[in-house]
Parts: sequence; C-alpha cells; structure tokens
Amino acid sequence: MTRIHDMGGRFGDGPVQPEREDGPVFHQDWQARALAVTLAAGALGQWNLDRSRHARECLSPQDYAAFSYYEKWLAGLADLLVETGLLSRDELRQASGSAASGASPEALDPRALRSAKVAGALAKGSP
Repeated sequence: MTRIHDMGGRFGDGPVQPEREDGPVFHQDWQARALAVTLAAGALGQWNLDRSRHARECLSPQDYAAFSYYEKWLAGLADLLVETGLLSRDELRQASGSAASGASPEALDPRALRSAKVAGALAKGSP
C-alpha cells in the first residue's frame, strides 16, 4: 500500500531538481517563519517528531500534491494544534492571537521556546 507522500520511484513526475549548495536556505521569508513556528510549537511537548511527520503525511492527496514543502508543514502543524486542543479551528481561521481554548497557557509556559533559548535548542538537536 502506498500513500501520496510515498512518491519515490514513481514514473511521470519528472526529474528531481536538487537545490544548489550555495543557494538560499529559504526562498521566501514566510518559509523561515513557517519552520520557526513549527519548531517553537513542537517545543511545547504536545507531540513528537514522528507525530509531526505523520500529520504532514496524512494531508489529503489533493492538498499534499498542491502544497509546497512549507505549506505542508503549516497544514500539519494546524492539524496538530487542533488535535491536541491548543487551538480550535475557529481560532486558526480568525488568526486572532486569542488564548487557546484547550490546554492552559500556564501548563505550557515552562516549555515555551523563548527567543533567548532558540540557539541553544537548535544546537542541542533532538533524539
């Protein structure tokens, strides 16, 4: 059984075009922000790396085929935020920045990835 994300070796998708080694890490500013918010949300400890990858792999085939790499990350993140009760679908739609309806901010606060800790967290890596 294969799913849309398991596209390796399929015929008709064209050649893989690797990025130049000296090329930009991000092609647009929003892509860097998408990665940053995904990593920061992951630091809250409500899911692990495997669950995050699974969320991206469970996107509908139509979305998976149409979304860019970082759009897939944001869509998977949105699903995880709702599944864990950190945000509701309405809060995501409104993008209001209002308090989360599920987990209490006080319970998540000790795990929040503050800007002063970002460099150390990235240097440390993860299991």
